[in-house]
Amino acid sequence: MVDPEIQTAIDIIDKKILSLQQARNQLALAFGMEQSASPKTTPVQRPLLDKPINPRSFTSAVQVQQPRKEALAEFLIKSGPMSRADIVNKAGLPEGTISYCLNDKRFFEQMANGDWDVTQFSRHGFELKSRNGQIPLPA
Repeated sequence: MVDPEIQTAIDIIDKKILSLQQARNQLALAFGMEQSASPKTTPVQRPLLDKPINPRSFTSAVQVQQPRKEALAEFLIKSGPMSRADIVNKAGLPEGTISYCLNDKRFFEQMANGDWDVTQFSRHGFELKSRNGQIPLPA
């Protein structure tokens, strides 16, 4: 029989593998790279057990989210330009995440009046993804 502490450690590692794969895909998507359709993983064999575990089996425990820059860009496309304070109050994203995203000048720009908006580059990316069926076009 497998030591329960070892089993717990293996389960934690499997969850971390899945989390890292999702982080990789979110980063790739945020920077316009192709997401890997199926991460190159193989089921992990537990010692002395017949049943392999697959890191993808943890997807119910780990919620897959829209990449943050994409979520913020979609919010601004739908809502229009606004101040950083209004974005923090209305976007539903953590303030630190908003600050991090807005610092990416390829995706976001501060207008002369101080409001923030998405760049033409970001709008173009949304249009391309909608045409390819990867994301719905914001209304």
